[in-house]
This record gives sequence, C-alpha cells and structure tokens, in this order.
Amino acid sequence: MPTATARSTRSTIARTWPTPTRADSDGDGLGDACDDTDNNANNNNNGGDSDGDGVDDDADNCPDQYNPNQEDADADGIGDACDPDIDRDGDGVADDSDNCPDTNNPGQYRHRR
Repeated sequence: MPTATARSTRSTIARTWPTPTRADSDGDGLGDACDDTDNNANNNNNGGDSDGDGVDDDADNCPDQYNPNQEDADADGIGDACDPDIDRDGDGVADDSDNCPDTNNPGQYRHRR
C-alpha cells in the first residue's frame, strides 16, 4: 500500500501535468472539467468570472469588464462599465449627448441664444 506521501505526490503530478485530454485553460494545474475557481474564463460549469469582479459571468451585466457593483443607470441590462449608450432617463438620447440626462425629453429642445 502506498504511503501518504506517495499518494500525495502522485495526486499532485496528476493535477499539474495537463494532457491533451485534460485541458487547463487558466494554467493553474487543475483540468477545466474539475476547476471550480473563478479565474477560469472557459469554465462555465460554475459560472466563471472572466473579469474577476466577484460576479459569475452568467449573472454579470458586463462579464468582460471589472464592475463589482453591477451599476446599470439606464436599467437596460448592460452594466455602466461597458454600456456605450447610457440613457438614465430612457428618452432614447445617450447621457453624453442629452441636454437633460435625468429628465425624459426625447425632443431635446435646446434654447438658442
């Protein structure tokens, strides 16, 4: 019967020597099939956390951009960290072009002087 040290060494070798049938996309020595760490972007069996913000990709409103607070000012399901057209008031005009970003005014009347 192998000693505890021999069993431990064999287990370590099996985990740290990836083979063609044992993919290890994050290089941590654990095969993707059994890797339950969030740093494995290709392992979606556990949700994965590609951006490392603590929110699994399947629940993250911006899975490739670090945004732990999951802010979504215009409630469109796309996180502010990666939303190209944040529109807090929902008038169809992006905040960076909106003359009243917190007041719904789709006509965007601008007073001319």
